[in-house]
Amino acid sequence: MIQRLILAVFIQLIMVSTSIAQINQKGRIIPYFSAYSSPATWNSYKSDVYQGGGSQFVNSNGDVPVDMTQGSGSLVFESTKPTGYWNIIFRIGWGMPVDYLRMGNHAQLHLRLKWESIAPEADLEIQVYTQDNNIAGGFPERFASVLLSKYTKPTLEWTDVYIPVSDFKAANPKINLSRVPILKMVGLGYYSTKNKMYIEKMEVVPNALNPFLDAVKINQVGYLPEQPKIGIVSFEKGSSSVIPTKFSVVGADDDSVRFTGTLNKKVVADMANWGQDGDDVYQGNFTAFKTPGKYRMKVDELKQVSPVFEISDTAYNQIFRDALRFFYYSRSGEAILEPFAEKHIRPSLYESGVAATYDYKAGTRDIKGGWFDAGDTHTDAHAPYEAVWWLLETLRQFESKVQKNSLNIPESDAGANDLYELIKYELTWYEKLWNRDGSTHFFVTQTGRKTPTLSDVTSSSAAVLAALFAKAYPLYKQHPFYSSYADSLMMKAEKSWEWLGNHPTNVSPIEPATGKVYGYAKDDAHDQAMRAIAAISLFNATGKAGYNTWFTSRFKDPLWDYYENQAWGGIIAGLEQTEINLGYMDYIQSSQPDANKTIIAKLKSVFTTEANWTIERIGYTGYNIPLAAPNHLFWGSSGLIATHAYVYDQVYKWTGNLKYKNAISNSVDWILGRNPVSSIFVTGYGDTIHGVDIYSFFWDDNFNAPPGYLCGNIMAYDETTVPIIKNPWKRFLNVQSAGTLEPGIYWNAELAWLMGYMAQNAGTKRDCAGNINGSAYLDGCRECVGGTTGKMACIPNSTPNIKKENKSIKLFPNPSEGQFNIEGDFIGKWQVYNAVGNPLFSGQEKTIDLSAYSPGLYIVRVNEMNFKLFNR
Repeated sequence: MIQRLILAVFIQLIMVSTSIAQINQKGRIIPYFSAYSSPATWNSYKSDVYQGGGSQFVNSNGDVPVDMTQGSGSLVFESTKPTGYWNIIFRIGWGMPVDYLRMGNHAQLHLRLKWESIAPEADLEIQVYTQDNNIAGGFPERFASVLLSKYTKPTLEWTDVYIPVSDFKAANPKINLSRVPILKMVGLGYYSTKNKMYIEKMEVVPNALNPFLDAVKINQVGYLPEQPKIGIVSFEKGSSSVIPTKFSVVGADDDSVRFTGTLNKKVVADMANWGQDGDDVYQGNFTAFKTPGKYRMKVDELKQVSPVFEISDTAYNQIFRDALRFFYYSRSGEAILEPFAEKHIRPSLYESGVAATYDYKAGTRDIKGGWFDAGDTHTDAHAPYEAVWWLLETLRQFESKVQKNSLNIPESDAGANDLYELIKYELTWYEKLWNRDGSTHFFVTQTGRKTPTLSDVTSSSAAVLAALFAKAYPLYKQHPFYSSYADSLMMKAEKSWEWLGNHPTNVSPIEPATGKVYGYAKDDAHDQAMRAIAAISLFNATGKAGYNTWFTSRFKDPLWDYYENQAWGGIIAGLEQTEINLGYMDYIQSSQPDANKTIIAKLKSVFTTEANWTIERIGYTGYNIPLAAPNHLFWGSSGLIATHAYVYDQVYKWTGNLKYKNAISNSVDWILGRNPVSSIFVTGYGDTIHGVDIYSFFWDDNFNAPPGYLCGNIMAYDETTVPIIKNPWKRFLNVQSAGTLEPGIYWNAELAWLMGYMAQNAGTKRDCAGNINGSAYLDGCRECVGGTTGKMACIPNSTPNIKKENKSIKLFPNPSEGQFNIEGDFIGKWQVYNAVGNPLFSGQEKTIDLSAYSPGLYIVRVNEMNFKLFNR
């Protein structure tokens, strides 16, 4: 998981002096200013000038001017300050917090500056404003400051000033450097003569030298022994004085050479479209190397080495498990607590959904549950369609890879299989939206920790429910444990279809609060498409001719039937881009003998054309990116790239052609680190430098985010990074921008399918110490205790929902090695809780047996009173 230092980075730092000479490219930065677009001012909220009381700071409509004749382009700080004040706020995006900690343990604020006119009395106070990891409190701000004069004196020559980020922390130890929304410059001193300074660079860097250390890009999770393995060596075009020709795979621990190979330059003919990374790219193929172990890819000619990766049959097991557990962590109305939290605890949000109000009529309804849609906290019936579809596909194809108790969710003990239970949680929430006449409610507004409100019904919601319940039906029906549950799903699906028949046109209410349609509402064309998907799923589940006829009678051209369904001229859109294509895949896979063979052949043809098109374009790019068009690195592009792998898998099954199967690795490798920014886009993986943060309104600690969130993607059009990062295919930063870092239930389900394809199984349960099936746990003070830790549990100040102890009842011996006796009279049952308040078991006997439980603190509730028990 996330580590502060890794061996690869350490080795590269040793090579600094040599690598600088060979690659004339700087390392990672957090830039507050960039002149690549030749701006006249640093505008659009990126800088704001405030002044008053006789102070004069030269500005343009409140923005800092830029002089392109100074250096490569510089900010202009020109001021007089006989009285009064001036200060300037710098932001990335619209004040999106950035994560300084991702720059490592020795991060520096780098200012390249010079003076044109010097006022001896002038000084500059530099402040960083940070946010606490406290969503409920509105992310309270703190700041720390240093004086520029501590680090440099005014000079007419360009000088590079490096201010250790740790100096800000020393000035105020309470600041949180993982969330920095503002860098502020405050004019100090009083001076009537002009003080004019140019700032060419204003950036946070890992260290003062900041050599480029990311030339070698690799899948940082690892490879299956038989998987295609291609590493990439790249750097800015023309920046290297050495042309690399060979590479080696070396042991991660001893640096011993295990494999050697040749590097071949990947020629990109159309750099304007397919070379938007701006790099010279070389590829090294080590598919033939299959020996299990942990390794690094090394290029001696450049003195560069990759992060550690693994070759193993089980390389993807843990990330598959984590991608599935994302859906537990995304639950609304439920506290995430031990033993299921696995160190990632958060309070319940919107438990009051048990009595939600309607937004259009009087009354209440229990709609508690469901998955938060993305980084925000609303839920709705439309958006989860894709997520549930992908999880059902994962169940259909990889059921045997997920066993009972493997995901460690609250339903694990009661259910027969954890993946069935994971999906059932969302299906149960859909049942809460369903009405007896088949209509289905749509939107749940959940903001500001207020009681949720529920919208009226939509026809698309009824179609989504019918489609998902019908798709789930045969999967749940085949399992004896879920057979009767499957029947209830089918009854509701067919009732919703009946309701749709009585409402043949789009039913989409107006939101009372805004007078507009709700977010995520479907237009008429998309509503008809959702009905088509429902008809397909119902036909596949029942074989009834009416459902088949509804779909086939409307089918003409899959590129145009409901709306323009194309990623490019004549190429069907990606599965992530439009729901109807998921329905088409379902029809192709229909087991019903009356499925229209001509339509199936047509659909297979358009998806095969899409697969051929994107595979051909893999060859267009230096990084082997599965894209249909060069403008497809947008919001959610990592999910889109994952879905291309599904198409390749299907076409491989239809044709047996290995080129489709081999193409799947390109999707995997892109997401897991073999990309132009050498970053892994899944939380909990990669080291500090190469890992990813999370954009979320219910998880607030970037360095304790649950693993398995597909948060990152290169977002070529994010207004946060466009002004500061020149090359579109390098526009990625650990900044709290939704377009770059927001997870989504749809994208994560696509990741889960992809990792399920690669994995042998969904891994195994680990305790908080990381031990498989271990007994360590988080105590009431959120410390990992018991098991192999050698630590005892602390005594928490309070336990949720349990009244204070009363001495009229005694429990002894305490501590005990498992057996506790109750002395005194009590009424009804007693209840045992773990240290964070989760109920474990209850009884009426006068003996409590904890011998089967881990050592540590437990709470027993007797007669509405609580007692602390210490199990040894």
